[in-house]
Amino acid sequence: MTRTETLWKIGFAGALLLLAAPALAEDEPETWEGRRARILETYDADGDGELSTAEREALRGALREERPGGRRTRAMRRFDSDRDGTLSDSEREAMRDARGEGRRSRALEEFDADGDGQLSESERESLRASRRDGRGERREERRERAHEKFDADGDGRLSGDERAEAREQRGDRVRAGAGRGRR
Repeated sequence: MTRTETLWKIGFAGALLLLAAPALAEDEPETWEGRRARILETYDADGDGELSTAEREALRGALREERPGGRRTRAMRRFDSDRDGTLSDSEREAMRDARGEGRRSRALEEFDADGDGQLSESERESLRASRRDGRGERREERRERAHEKFDADGDGRLSGDERAEAREQRGDRVRAGAGRGRR
């Protein structure tokens, strides 16, 4: 048996063990063969009885999403009121409202100077200024990182060629899916 085959079997066995958790809640324990059949039925897209690399990756992704404490699991536990395993439009709306309420309460906590539970115009302006300052700081940090990385001649300024190189690398990163918010 090759090292790759051994690692694949160990990974498959681990996936089977993780998928066994729902079966533990049932009255009859699920057999090894039953778990394997359920996994193959769900993830063996080409029907060859084996999981390809892409199929194993899909299985791993599902396991990450379903693990206790995962973001999806927490959202389902909190907002799936009918416990059908999916979020209906009204449940999604409740989730969005809760997120907005959390942001609102944090803003009140930080910027409601007079404690009246409302943000006055001057308090709102403080909130907006804080957000602008944060964006400005992040912009300045990006500029400093660019200078450190691309200022080849060390003069503290990016020449046309240095700037072109920075744009080229940023374009490559964006095309690869690592644009804003995905660093």
